Order: sequence, then C-alpha cells, then structure tokens
Amino acid sequence: MVFYKNIVTLYKLAQGKITYHIRIKKDYATAVIEELRKNDAVEIVAEEDAFDVPEWQKSEVRKRIEKYKNHTELLIDEDTFFKMLSAEQS
Repeated sequence: MVFYKNIVTLYKLAQGKITYHIRIKKDYATAVIEELRKNDAVEIVAEEDAFDVPEWQKSEVRKRIEKYKNHTELLIDEDTFFKMLSAEQS
C-alpha cells in the first residue's frame, strides 16, 4: 500500500471525486484508511499511477506563495472560495 507524503487537494475530477495526497501521522489513521478501502469508500492510488508535477507549475506555485506572503490582503477564506467556485460552475 502506498501513501503520499503531503496533504494537498490536487484536483477535482470530472466524475466529482477529489484526490488527496496525505501524510499518515498516527498509527490508527492507517487502520481507518484501510477500513475505508475495504468498504470501497476510498481508492489507494499507487505512486506510479500518480503524475509528476512539471517544473513550470512548481515555479508558478512558488511565485504565488511569495505573492500571498507579501500581500495577505489578497487571501480569501475557504468558505468564500468554495462559494465562488460553486457560482462559477453553475
């Protein structure tokens, strides 16, 4: 079984599923995830099935991180973001 090393929401798939990379921090979490897998609630994606993030995208993310560190007034909270996203998709 392969688990990812970072907690990051990657992308929303067309089927309405969300893929996460997770870091297991407590032993009991592995058991919880295994139980979810057994009940077909989650799918464990092997690392070779994952995609590599291109360098241009990593560079862009680093630029944005710096931008938001220096201009915190541009940040929005999570609830606002999801409301805007829902409105965009409607």
